[in-house]
Amino acid sequence: MAILNPIIFIIAVGNFLNVQVFLPEGKENYCLYIQFISGILNFCMNLFLIPRFSLAGAAIGSITAEFAVTIMSIFLAKKYFNFFAFTKNICKYIFNSLVMGIIIYFIKNNLSNDFQILLICIFTGAFIYGILLFIEKDPYFMETINSLNKKRLHAGIS
Repeated sequence: MAILNPIIFIIAVGNFLNVQVFLPEGKENYCLYIQFISGILNFCMNLFLIPRFSLAGAAIGSITAEFAVTIMSIFLAKKYFNFFAFTKNICKYIFNSLVMGIIIYFIKNNLSNDFQILLICIFTGAFIYGILLFIEKDPYFMETINSLNKKRLHAGIS
């Protein structure tokens, strides 16, 4: 499982490009070709890696195949998508996540009760991440806050 951790981010980026870029552009065939090539790559890598490295080999093969999907998707999506703007936002969110994660890590190490750890880390993490988004004046976060304030005012809650 530790080897497979990066696959979450890799699959997310690849699927984002496939669903949000290729499908609206009518390029479903790109998705099909990319998945086909990835499947062949995964199969071939598993043939060589599993006998030698067992479960770790299967994990490495899966990560490599999904990474290939993402790289192929990025390469093909360049003409349909502004990567600079997307990467700028992603870096900001990754930074915020790292700050939140570091703080939660230190909080977690000072608690012993699993239930306390869960509750405190969830609420602290959400609070820290929200504060960071507020400090940065993140447009999506600010829009959400404004929408909630309008609903509260219309409901007569002060």
